[in-house]
Amino acid sequence: MRRRFFDHYQPLPYREQNKVVREYTENFEDTVGNQAIIRYCDYINAKGSLTEKYALNVKWVGHKDILRGKEKKTFLKGYYNYTEDFVVDWYDGPLSYFFYIEGEIYFARCWDFEQGEYESFIVTKIKKGAERYVEHLVEESKSFEEREMALIQEGLMLDMYAVKDYFKGRKDTEVLRGEKAIKEYNKLIKKYCNYEYSL
Repeated sequence: MRRRFFDHYQPLPYREQNKVVREYTENFEDTVGNQAIIRYCDYINAKGSLTEKYALNVKWVGHKDILRGKEKKTFLKGYYNYTEDFVVDWYDGPLSYFFYIEGEIYFARCWDFEQGEYESFIVTKIKKGAERYVEHLVEESKSFEEREMALIQEGLMLDMYAVKDYFKGRKDTEVLRGEKAIKEYNKLIKKYCNYEYSL
């Protein structure tokens, strides 16, 4: 059989003398948290030998500490759509408030510019039932940094988020969590308070 001109440029498993028996994808995460989808195949070569898990291509899809897609959309919907019932700190707009996503509780600390336009540096995910403790810390007029430290010391903080956003509804808003959120938070706290911590 005459070889076609473009066979040489096909991936090895798909060349004429080989036979692909299975094609599949797997999720992959590297040591620094970058995530990808890798497409593999198993094939039999011209000698009848089976080669398994031959990598065809890699599609990088994001980072474990950066929210994207539906997860990001759901988070921002909760973050923006607070109600006054959940506000615990107010000055010309909500400075600190709770919001809820699928039964999970988040505590946001915002700095306001004009009504409806907020810049949020940090959001903490807290254990269920911890709202009253947070309100108690606010009533004691503790600084935001002291509140965060108290949540950590009491084992009430589950995760940390940073919303890099200046105006409500911006499409390029970033939502960081975990180590990336801590890094962003430390950068801001060091700038304003010369203070640093890690979870």
